[in-house]
Amino acid sequence: MVKPEFVQRGVEWKEIVEQALATLTPAQRRVIELLHFEGRTLQEISQMEGKELTGIRNSYYRGVNALKTTFGNGVRPTVIRVTGMEKRREEYEIEL
Repeated sequence: MVKPEFVQRGVEWKEIVEQALATLTPAQRRVIELLHFEGRTLQEISQMEGKELTGIRNSYYRGVNALKTTFGNGVRPTVIRVTGMEKRREEYEIEL
């Protein structure tokens, strides 16, 4: 059985990713979605869109850099110590 806190985190992360994708230009978002969610290659996307591979590649890398900036500004690691165990676990909190 899936614990409710894991479901809630999944919903929160989904919303965060959707918000981050919404900050991209339409071209950047389309390339990232086709590449990462549909499994297309940059070459295939280039042919599908009828655009030069260099332009598709630029849209991809600019989009990735924008996402890194978005997540880099809002994600910070916190350390949680579990009582009775010497294990250290890192979780990431999102500041909205």
